[in-house]
Amino acid sequence: MKRKLLIEPLSGMPMLLPEIIDPAPLVEAEAQARALADDGKVDKTETEWQLYGTGAEGAQTTYKFSDGGEGGAIARYRANGTLHVEDPSGSTDAASKGYVDAAVEAEARDDAISTHNTDIDAHADIREAVADNTTLIKALQGVGGYLTAYDFGTATPSQEDLTDYALAQIGITDPLAIFNGTRVKNTYDTHVWILANTPGTDPPVFQWMDDGADTVDVPNTSIADI
Repeated sequence: MKRKLLIEPLSGMPMLLPEIIDPAPLVEAEAQARALADDGKVDKTETEWQLYGTGAEGAQTTYKFSDGGEGGAIARYRANGTLHVEDPSGSTDAASKGYVDAAVEAEARDDAISTHNTDIDAHADIREAVADNTTLIKALQGVGGYLTAYDFGTATPSQEDLTDYALAQIGITDPLAIFNGTRVKNTYDTHVWILANTPGTDPPVFQWMDDGADTVDVPNTSIADI
């Protein structure tokens, strides 16, 4: 502040008095500073559910906020600490509890259906196997089984001797009626002979085959005049 020297005429003593300054420049500078500070600021808004903020370009703006899952609004937690969202439309969207519960329930239902279908397929396989076995059994209808062991006097009994012994043991006269898979143990060397009797195949088969030594102890018998 500038000061100027004045002469007081009554006392004759000099006095320093403040110089009166023009306030106009100060007012103008203050107005310029305020205008600079307010540059870009948004006006006060009376719209409810609004927040002041700065946008991507640095400009001042307002944003809507909501606790109702409203599109384009900033989400606000509810009083119980939960956040409301709508059903998702993309793989990275948040999902509501109802949406997740429904998805889990649907997956569990699909798993149950898949398991049920698997069981049905397994049952179908069992039924098919039973049918195959039934067909096989019908094709093998006849008599026979595991005949009483017999000493044929040689390690290589003839096909005729084996067949005649089986017919005598079973009590029939038709060789083709002997059960396929019928077996007899030759006690001469403990080898088991098994009959392949498949008249329904092409060509049909009727043949006794050496299955090797048997470790099963079966009764021994000797028949005469067969």
